[in-house]
Amino acid sequence: MSSIKHQPLLAWVVGVVLFSILCAHAISPDPGAIRKSVSDGQLLAQATLRPIPGTVAAFGLGWRLTPHAPGYINAPPNNLRIPPVPKPTPLIVPVPKATPAYKYTFRVLAAHPEITGRYDEIILTNSLRHRMDPRLVKAIIAAESEFSNEALSPRGAIGLMQVLPITAEELGVPRSDLHDPQANIRVGTAYLERLYRAAWKQYRLKGVKYQDAPLWVVERIIASYNAGPRALTRNSFMRQTRNYVRKVLLFYRSDVSEFRRSPKRTGGSFLPPRADVLP
Repeated sequence: MSSIKHQPLLAWVVGVVLFSILCAHAISPDPGAIRKSVSDGQLLAQATLRPIPGTVAAFGLGWRLTPHAPGYINAPPNNLRIPPVPKPTPLIVPVPKATPAYKYTFRVLAAHPEITGRYDEIILTNSLRHRMDPRLVKAIIAAESEFSNEALSPRGAIGLMQVLPITAEELGVPRSDLHDPQANIRVGTAYLERLYRAAWKQYRLKGVKYQDAPLWVVERIIASYNAGPRALTRNSFMRQTRNYVRKVLLFYRSDVSEFRRSPKRTGGSFLPPRADVLP
């Protein structure tokens, strides 16, 4: 008896489904017409993108997908943070040019290799130990003290590489030893390596060899040796610091930074860098 009662209902459901299918088939456009409309650009001109709730909004992209009339230019909202295009890092000294005073100093030092070459073995040995460019170490010595072991700055920096006593003590060398060329160059080279490590961390240069450092990084390391570690992240420098960087770069390229002695204990052969590595 129950099956007889449900038969009219089942027939009615089947009829509604068949009627829906027939209607959908009757009003559906011809596939060829759809392709023609797309190729003619009619559908593309009328198409609008609708935002997907909760998904694109989470990435700040909802403003790009809101529907508008054709030809409407949709600007981003004011609260959207678009990352700026990174600018090239400027050089402290784009083109180091020698002044007449610099040229005179270069000529005097270059004419006395017995002065500029007396510490070559110490410089090379400590540069290898700390993975530093020995020409750069020698150029810093030339700029800091002009190879005078008795040099003393108004700020209390001592010796060939003008090392501050507090820096020497941090690296395990007492103040009284800073007039010893071996100790002074050892501390100065170790401090230079510390600046390199700080620059590699600051600018995420992991995997880049020290000798492959970009010039703008090398210039900031040189500036930091003169003005302190904070100079690593600066883009503006005092004239004294700019002059110091210029002087080191010029010494680096000159004959003053040539090596005439080889270290006795290096564990292998060593070839000093060419003078044209830095500009």
